[in-house]
Amino acid sequence: MKKIIILAAALFLFSTLSQASEAMMSEALTHYIEALQAQRDGKFEKAIDLYKKAALIDGENSRWAKFVANNIGVIHMEQGKLDEAEASFERALKIDPDYTAAKMNLGLIYSKRGDKCKATEYWLKVLGFNIDDLRPHEPLIEDGTGTVSFSDP
Repeated sequence: MKKIIILAAALFLFSTLSQASEAMMSEALTHYIEALQAQRDGKFEKAIDLYKKAALIDGENSRWAKFVANNIGVIHMEQGKLDEAEASFERALKIDPDYTAAKMNLGLIYSKRGDKCKATEYWLKVLGFNIDDLRPHEPLIEDGTGTVSFSDP
């Protein structure tokens, strides 16, 4: 009989926690959607507050964490706060190193700062290139006819 009562209590507790978790996810999603709309409307401070609320409810490891970090970075970039924007994009890449939008946006940051090489490096990463693979590892010989060959070491 005690086992049945313990099992029933455990099932009740699990059900209650599951419902609470669903409610929190729903609240986080609502904040996230409202933040997107506020950002589109140019209400940047409101958007940042809502993004932070969504992240706080859902946690740093949420499915939206990289999007929240990226979108806050975009807001900072639009406000001219390039250091804060860069930090947000880097946070998004820490969550997901393959996140294309954050790489693209980091390229924009470096371009705005006048660092075209660094910007190009990030944009090449978006295309799947490793910058080291694009650098010649051996000297090239030009024969004047347009034919290029590797020199023998």
